[in-house]
Amino acid sequence: RNLHVEEGLPEDTISNEARRLNVNMLVMGSAERKGMFSAFKGNAARNIINKLRTDLFIVKPRHPH
Repeated sequence: RNLHVEEGLPEDTISNEARRLNVNMLVMGSAERKGMFSAFKGNAARNIINKLRTDLFIVKPRHPH
């Protein structure tokens, strides 16, 4: 297991790390209760999506909170 901690805005650090590691796909979880695409309204996830240059796979929770 590896733990990597970066300081900065999520959209900057996640997209920069994805480029640095040359990832093919980024997997993100959605914690929104009203549907996975609602989670992107006005938060860091939307900014991350706009900066990514790789495929993105969004996983919604099996059992909403």
